[in-house]
Amino acid sequence: MRRGYPHHFFFALGHLAEAEDESVKQFPKLAAWIRDQRLQWQEDAAYMPMWGMMIALVLWEMRKLGKLPKNYEQFTVGPCNVGCLDCPAAKRGRA
Repeated sequence: MRRGYPHHFFFALGHLAEAEDESVKQFPKLAAWIRDQRLQWQEDAAYMPMWGMMIALVLWEMRKLGKLPKNYEQFTVGPCNVGCLDCPAAKRGRA
């Protein structure tokens, strides 16, 4: 985004706003967190949203609903420091 495609910044902000809007009813905490990340990024373009944490939170919510994809591990982005007690990755020592 910083190499000649400044409009992509606004596309990304719009996608985050859309994700926030679509998740607010079923996942209010997730929606609030996405909003916080979006607003921080909107105020300071040098701020980088925590994409890995966002992916982890979405997967966590999907897991609670029993809708976690069979190949969910391909979406993980390495060790996280959230420390969720019943996280399958933490139990295997990956987190």
